[in-house]
Amino acid sequence: MSRHRIPALVLACCALLCGGCGISSEPDIRPALGLPDGQSCEMPDLVGKSYDEALAAVGSKFVIVRRDRITGQDDDGTVLMQSEKSGSTVARGATVTLTVSTGREKADMPDCIGEDYDTAAETVRRAKLSPSLFVVQSKEEPWTVLETDPPADTRVVAGSYVQLTVSGGPDAAMNPLPAFLGNPAEDALQAAAELGVQLIFTQIESDAPAGMVLSQSVPAGTECAAGTEVRLEVSAEDTEETTNE
Repeated sequence: MSRHRIPALVLACCALLCGGCGISSEPDIRPALGLPDGQSCEMPDLVGKSYDEALAAVGSKFVIVRRDRITGQDDDGTVLMQSEKSGSTVARGATVTLTVSTGREKADMPDCIGEDYDTAAETVRRAKLSPSLFVVQSKEEPWTVLETDPPADTRVVAGSYVQLTVSGGPDAAMNPLPAFLGNPAEDALQAAAELGVQLIFTQIESDAPAGMVLSQSVPAGTECAAGTEVRLEVSAEDTEETTNE
């Protein structure tokens, strides 16, 4: 008879052990452990804390379920909402849902090295990113992508500009980029035209005189060839984008 009872007893013990451990197959659930049954706890205020800070504040009192939300703000990992009101009394082991910001929408940089620029630029756009052209002297076939910044598989904010460095051929002349910062946009246009550099202007509100260059995407002194794109922020009342194409 004992031969038939031992397996049943073992199974019963395993069931009790697994049932009391609070383990869940859901990857976004953090189980509650270590408190006696029936004990209640005061719910802390978790809104505004980072997710890790919230977990530390809760300890092992509740089962935490995380729900992510894209906010479009620079608040990645911040708790936006909690399902149980702070200060309320909540039973041990209760499920508490935290809505956590993932910040701005993210995108992965695709692998474009070796592609021609037009193909690579389209690949980048499909990845919800914006290509920026940087031309250098190279023995590779003209318009072949040599490297990218950031590198492939880097996770960045969707809509960001990413630099595609392409070959201008072995005869492409390399010249240092002028300092556009602090100069009038008209002067920047003239200097860029002499080098064959493409300027893309974004006008922003500023206390500086209208038309003054406030920033440039490629640092002054950087060696580049004709066709390179440089983005400039220029002081103006209204925000709009123009180009010297």
